[in-house]
Amino acid sequence: MAATAPRVIVTRPEREAAQWVEQLIARGLAATALPLIAIGPCTDPAALEAMADARERLARAPGYRALMFVSSNAVLYFLHGAPPLPAGTHVQGDVSIGPIPTGFGIQATLNITLPGMPADEAKALVDAAHIVCPYSN
Repeated sequence: MAATAPRVIVTRPEREAAQWVEQLIARGLAATALPLIAIGPCTDPAALEAMADARERLARAPGYRALMFVSSNAVLYFLHGAPPLPAGTHVQGDVSIGPIPTGFGIQATLNITLPGMPADEAKALVDAAHIVCPYSN
């Protein structure tokens, strides 16, 4: 009897699930998307006020020693409404999944373009993003 590929059910939000399924299938796994949650912007007034306060504090004192987010989606929605990045800003993320001794691991390469931003500011921004990014970190 032929061995069947392990079955994987990807429960990430719909926006993320397709890429995971595609990469798992490419590695010979039987993968199916079953998005169990939907992630969207915060609508709670108290939480919105707290985020606005946190953004303001970050803008006044950009030397935070650490910022902690539980996911890349949290970063996306925290930064929503933050000062805009330069026109033409581009981030390309290449994320892959591959075997490691204990199962599967994630590897990411981020190519970031920040036109017109001084090199030292761009490096500081990218370094700060790397600290909170669960993929590049």
